Amino acid sequence: MIRAGKYRALAMLGDGIRIEQLAEGRCVMDCHRYTLNPGAASQGQYAHEGEEFIHVLSGQFEITLDGREHYRLGREDSMYFKSTSFHSWINPGPDVAVLIWINTPPTF
Repeated sequence: MIRAGKYRALAMLGDGIRIEQLAEGRCVMDCHRYTLNPGAASQGQYAHEGEEFIHVLSGQFEITLDGREHYRLGREDSMYFKSTSFHSWINPGPDVAVLIWINTPPTF
């Protein structure tokens, strides 16, 4: 259990990206809250073993899978995909985006 406001912040992936670890210990999933400033994005596309689930709490989020499938998510939208699909992402909106992002197996 982690109390509100006591989440460990992970190393930044880039400007305008904050990642908080929502579960600690010997977990089979990485559970994170991403806070993305407008324009914050992955540094290109990447792929790895596993599966991912994203739920948008606020703002907008855009993800591209395998360079051809584009998805734009808004508040309360969710998606699931296999991590072996090359993926890249961005906050395309004018506001901060907040996401719950779960990976299995853990990648951080």
